[in-house]
Amino acid sequence: MTVQNIKREIEKLPLDQVSELQAWLNQQTVDDQPIDKRIAADASAGKLDWLVKEAMEEDAKGETTPLSL
Repeated sequence: MTVQNIKREIEKLPLDQVSELQAWLNQQTVDDQPIDKRIAADASAGKLDWLVKEAMEEDAKGETTPLSL
């Protein structure tokens, strides 16, 4: 499916469903606060612990590169 196809299908939706879709899309953007809250909640719940563990293991093996700030 292409973006053009999606646009055509959206144009067929009733106005209330377009509004619902718009609200959902707004929640999905990276710069929007809800994504930050979800990441924070996932981190607090331990759902991202595997990423930290993996990074620490790679660093211990010397598989990482220091960041240049």
